[in-house]
Amino acid sequence: KVYYWRKFIEFFTIERPTLCTEAILGGSSTCGPALRAKHHSGNFWTASCQYLAQNPPCNGTSYIESEHWLQKAMGRVYPHDYPEIYRQLYNAPPVGKGESQKSLLNLYKHLMMPEEYAN
Repeated sequence: KVYYWRKFIEFFTIERPTLCTEAILGGSSTCGPALRAKHHSGNFWTASCQYLAQNPPCNGTSYIESEHWLQKAMGRVYPHDYPEIYRQLYNAPPVGKGESQKSLLNLYKHLMMPEEYAN
C-alpha cells in the first residue's frame, strides 16, 4: 500500500507539477494532492511565497510537526470552506452510509490504484 500511496502523491507533484503551479499563480495559497483537516497528507505540497512568509519557523523534529507546519498561517480557518485558497487536487470519496457516517476515504490505508486518480 505504501508504494501506491507514494505513486499517488508523485502523480500530482512530480509527474504533473503544473497543476499546483497554476493553482498558486491563480491565487491559491496552498496546493497538494490530498488535504486532510488542516494539512496536505504526505507532506507534498506547493505554497505561495506570501503564504509561507506568514508562518513561524518550523522548529519541530518529528515528521508530523513538519507536515502540520503549513497550517500555521491558516489560523482558525477550516481550509475545506475555501477550496479556491487551499487547493487539493484529489477529492477523496466519502465512505459510510448516511450523513452521520460521512467521512473521507483513508488514503493511507486504501490501496490507491492509478485508475482512481489518473484521468
